[in-house]
Amino acid sequence: MQVDPSAALMALAGGLVGAGLGVLVVPFRLRRPGPPARRALPSRVVVVRAAAGIVLGTVVGWVTGWPAAGLAAAAAVSLLPGLFSGPSQADVVAKLEAIAVWTEQLRDTMMVSKGLAEALQVTARVNSGPLEGPLGRMSVAVKVGVRPADALRTLATELADPTADMVIAPLVMSAERDASQISGALDALAKEARREASQRREVDASRASARSEMRTVAIGSVAFMGAFWLVGRSTPLLTWYSTMAGQLVLGLVFILMATGIWLMARLVRPRGAERIALMEAER
Repeated sequence: MQVDPSAALMALAGGLVGAGLGVLVVPFRLRRPGPPARRALPSRVVVVRAAAGIVLGTVVGWVTGWPAAGLAAAAAVSLLPGLFSGPSQADVVAKLEAIAVWTEQLRDTMMVSKGLAEALQVTARVNSGPLEGPLGRMSVAVKVGVRPADALRTLATELADPTADMVIAPLVMSAERDASQISGALDALAKEARREASQRREVDASRASARSEMRTVAIGSVAFMGAFWLVGRSTPLLTWYSTMAGQLVLGLVFILMATGIWLMARLVRPRGAERIALMEAER
């Protein structure tokens, strides 16, 4: 097979551009707000994806003689893993259940404690799991003299969860305005947190099925394009695609395919609920 040097150079350029897009776009996508928040990928993973994109994009562009195919392959290697590996809500569900447990502990402790500050410190000492660190830091803050309401606001900021806000809001009100009947409110909030955890678990299961279907569609699309090239490469059918106009049309096809996959990924991506603003009361 004779390779056109200019096509090879364009393929390499396409691989570099696609990998660069992956390095730029993936971290920004992972920092989008809203639960469950995706964790930023380690730089090593980003570098590996970029390198794989460069290699595969160059190889595909070199073999096919289509710079557009090389660019698409590089972008796919860099971006598709992030779409396919949609975030599991296991950690989110565990946090919600931990919030429910902490709320129940607060409810029981408030009945025998001397006040909210003492109850916060007691529940922080006995709590373990996802909230152990945040509650421990809140307890230390209260112990060194930080107002319970301010410590609770800091806790809400650290947890960054609407359900946690729902629990902490009446606690802040109790700390600042000495609200009564807080135990009854905590009981209702604990039940609500457990209900939310159960719903999140069911939604996560349905989204996992949708992500699996999305993978099937994406892999099928890639396989179709590969078969299309393999079958037609020795016939005049694909000759036109080697021209500039053909590359533009092929690039448009790849863009439409990528847009469809992105839209499917967007449909199965969890959307964050609005948080409760815990405003500071006037002193």
